[in-house]
Amino acid sequence: MLARMALGRIALAGVLVCATGMAALAQKTAPAISRKSDLQSKLAKQPLTFFLARGPEESCGPGCREWIAADGQFDEGSAARFRAFLARTRPGTIPIFFNSNGGLQEEAMAIGRIMRERRMRAGIAVTRPQVCSRKPHDAACDTAKKSGRPLASEWTSFDASCNSACGIALIGATERWIPPGAAIGIHSPAYYCFLRSGRIVIPKGSGDLAAQCRKFTAQGAAQLASYAREMGIGPGYVAAMNEVPHNEVRYLTRKELATFGIDRSGIAETPWMGKPGAAQVTLKVLLEATGADGSQRMGWLELQCNESGSSSIVFVRPAIGGDGGAGTEVALQAGERTFIFPPKDFSTHRNPTEPDAPYLRRKISVPTPDIAALAAQPQMDLRITLDGGGAAAKTQVTRISNAGLEQRWKTAAQSCGEKK
Repeated sequence: MLARMALGRIALAGVLVCATGMAALAQKTAPAISRKSDLQSKLAKQPLTFFLARGPEESCGPGCREWIAADGQFDEGSAARFRAFLARTRPGTIPIFFNSNGGLQEEAMAIGRIMRERRMRAGIAVTRPQVCSRKPHDAACDTAKKSGRPLASEWTSFDASCNSACGIALIGATERWIPPGAAIGIHSPAYYCFLRSGRIVIPKGSGDLAAQCRKFTAQGAAQLASYAREMGIGPGYVAAMNEVPHNEVRYLTRKELATFGIDRSGIAETPWMGKPGAAQVTLKVLLEATGADGSQRMGWLELQCNESGSSSIVFVRPAIGGDGGAGTEVALQAGERTFIFPPKDFSTHRNPTEPDAPYLRRKISVPTPDIAALAAQPQMDLRITLDGGGAAAKTQVTRISNAGLEQRWKTAAQSCGEKK
């Protein structure tokens, strides 16, 4: 029997799990994997796909308007498809952006090594081709993705994720950027051992098959640790993965990304981008300096076109230290104009990398031409003053680039006008 034993694909248990409802879904799906074919069929429902994407200037980062999109799960054959895609399209030096819930560990490591071999840059973002905007999985969308031609697309890091095996692939890139709004989700690997018949082998027990499976499991864990070292990632990354049960997920903090050596780029803001599902909203996610120790937390600005002829500026920010919002002044300065937000805060979005940190939201209504004037400026300053501007007040200033904003706001305003 042992001679017929085959080491099955090494997989992470979260391969079928979305970023929300993670633990509950994993507990429902994990027991369904009783044969190798079960795992293969589940992964094949959303296989990892690659296509070329193109957006406006600065749409995917400084100096970036073209990129490779990688969406789906790391299924069997992903690495071979990736190598074939690169040979067919010859994308040059453009970066690749992942959005994935995970998949097979060995496929992820193979893709990571291909990226290292080619000295590729990688990051995390959701890519939405215009041709796929209404029916993301119809025949026309699939045909366009396979065409090899760059597809006009929207790039956004807002709520993008690279979970489980995806993070393992990502660290293979020579340069890595986890833009604000995106996150790497980690959990411990679940290693499956299969007989050649496809039947799963349980590693528990005292039998020979169980002992052989434990041996293979140890080999898989050693391969992962060796791969991370090969890619120059600190041992804390794999250790952190192993601390999270495989049917749960935890998102790495900005500090962990730097400490483990995953992202030390220092890029603290995204390009101006569209908000998913809201054509009238232009959005930028940024990292604010929120403490004397240099710590940073995620916040974002939204410019919203309204049909009434007025528009809105929305600012969502983390509470700073013991700041609960009361008595804090928030202003946005662009050229000679200063926009002062009302003093009232209310709680809003939960940041998955810091689930216990409260987020506060402010909104100001302004004439639409004022937004256009703001967008025409090359930059603006976000000014946060604690203690209501008293003698002991401390003002934190975050400078924000407006590169690409003017054209994006025109597009949003046109959409708003068409709706009216």
